Formats: sequence, structure tokens, C-alpha cells
Amino acid sequence: MIGIYGIGGIGKTTLAHAVYNFIVDRFEGSCFLADVRENSIKHRLEHLQESILFNILGKKNIKLRDSHKGIPILIKKLYCKKVLLILDDVDKLEQLKKLPGDYDLFISGSAIIITTRDRHILTAHGVEKIYEVPKFSHNEALELLQEHASKKGKTYQCYVEVWKCATFYADDLPLALNVIGSYLLGKSAAEWEVAVDRYEKVPNEDIMNILRVSFNSLNPSKSKFSLTFHVSSSERSWHM
Repeated sequence: MIGIYGIGGIGKTTLAHAVYNFIVDRFEGSCFLADVRENSIKHRLEHLQESILFNILGKKNIKLRDSHKGIPILIKKLYCKKVLLILDDVDKLEQLKKLPGDYDLFISGSAIIITTRDRHILTAHGVEKIYEVPKFSHNEALELLQEHASKKGKTYQCYVEVWKCATFYADDLPLALNVIGSYLLGKSAAEWEVAVDRYEKVPNEDIMNILRVSFNSLNPSKSKFSLTFHVSSSERSWHM
């Protein structure tokens, strides 16, 4: 069981997707349960339990009316299965207890990966391998913005200064840089300057929703597992 935590927009889901795609063929069944925080409010936890059963077993006719009663059904249906389960954007301990974020349901060789903004949820659930996704350096952020903001990722000297301002405004967060770069793709340097100036005075709602997240200042736990793969514009070695 592996936990990945960090501020909103830092790339936790991108990292989890990359790991999922890299190792999914090794398992009997798999499920990437996205946006747990949002979907547990919209659809309730029993609906998410149904999604896990459908993705792993392929059965559509399983209906759960109560998340408490769904727990023994999950145990019965999934026990002795070698599975890969991703629980993305968890924000409550209850979600891990009911979805299920626990090795006890599965045989050895299964893998559960949890992403969250709150490290405390992971420690409270007994997750031992915890990794904090670090912020991009300013140069990495500039490179990422360049990929989203110019065709074929080319560097144009007339844009460099305004791109630097944009990365500063976005606090070097990958998701915020994606929003800015995609919105201003193909715009002139003058249009970039106007847009960035407007962002600073009247914050763009999409970007501010990304940036309006508290920083988690705790250090990541150390562990032995490492995997190298590409995330956005940079090749990094992640230790989990």
C-alpha cells in the first residue's frame, strides 16, 4: 500500500496514472477510482463501491444500498484476487475504510495506491510507504508552460519574460500552468502580457481553484521502492 500526497495541482493524479499504466498488466483485475473526494459527495460511497466491483469483476448487476453493508460484499467478491486499486483524491479516512483501502481484502501481490492532499489520512490508515510529490523548480515549470503554450514546444524569445511572469503567478504548479498555457496557446506576446496582467488583478477562477490549497509542510517518509518514468516535461525518479 502506497500513499502519494501533496498540494492540489501538483501532479499526484498524473503520477498515479503513470504508475497504473506501467504495472496494470501484472494484475488479475484493476480499478482507477478517480476523484473520490468529489464523487463521494455526488454519488455516495456505495456507488463508488459498485464502481470498484464493476471495474475489477466486470459485473453490472451489483447494487449496493448502504456503504456499511457494502463492505462484507466487497470482501466476499474481491478476496483472493490479485488486484491493482488506485484511490485518487481521498480526503476522509472513512473513504479508505469503505472503498476499500486495505490489504486485508486481497492476496499477496496486490497493490493499492492512494492519492490525497492530507498526509494525516495516510498515517491514520497505517500506510507505511508515503511519498510527497515535490514542487517543480522554476526552470521545470517554465519548460512545462512552454510545452503547453507554444506549438511543438518551441521557445520564442519574445515570450520568455511573460512566460516567467506566468509561472510566478501560477506558483509553478503543473495543473495551473496547463490551464494558463492551454488558454493562451497561439496568442501573441502582447496578448499574453494583457492576460497575465488581468490574472494578477482579477484572478482566473479555474486557476485560483487550483492554487487555493494549503501547503503540507511535513516531510515524506523514506522507502525503498523506486520507479523512473515521464511526468509532464521532466523525467524524474520517484521513491515510494
